[in-house]
Amino acid sequence: MLNKVSDKTKGDVIEISSEKFGVRLSDEMSKMNERIVEEITKVNERIIEEISRLDNRITAEMAKVNNQISNVQANLIKWMFIFWVGKIGAILGILFAFFK
Repeated sequence: MLNKVSDKTKGDVIEISSEKFGVRLSDEMSKMNERIVEEITKVNERIIEEISRLDNRITAEMAKVNNQISNVQANLIKWMFIFWVGKIGAILGILFAFFK
């Protein structure tokens, strides 16, 4: 009879321990999930911040490139004008020389 009571007590202790372990494991998993969510949120915020910085940097560099392209175009138009004025002057000089 004592063996039966001892076995029943062992069974009860094991059952109670497994229930407590289950509850504790559930609590720890919940805490771990909350921490993971917090870390993911921090990572997402950092990614958004870095993307914003990168976007600003790209915008600034594109503005510089557009400015340089505008300067090159203006310089090219200036030299084209000088070239064509010189070409027309040379042709007019040749024509005046030819018709004299």
